[in-house]
Amino acid sequence: MLIAVRTIGHPAAVAIVRFLAGREDALASEVLDATGLQRSTLTRYLRDLRDLDVVQAHGEVGGVPRYSVNRVEVEKITRDHLDYMLGRASDPEQT
Repeated sequence: MLIAVRTIGHPAAVAIVRFLAGREDALASEVLDATGLQRSTLTRYLRDLRDLDVVQAHGEVGGVPRYSVNRVEVEKITRDHLDYMLGRASDPEQT
């Protein structure tokens, strides 16, 4: 869980998730233009966020995927972190 929180709490990931949360989906180039991130940073965090199922790729347009936020997973990670911080749960990565 802490790895997930560390990933989605990074400023680059926050920028990506906030941008995608404001629309149904977007191409990576749209995310890049909107966030001003370096291409390599965007690629890394899109991959990391996809690995966490926070961002999903779908509906390819000309072989290029469109990305969207999985709000359910963002809420789950946030809720789990809050429970951990308030002592209501232990970190599953430490058990």
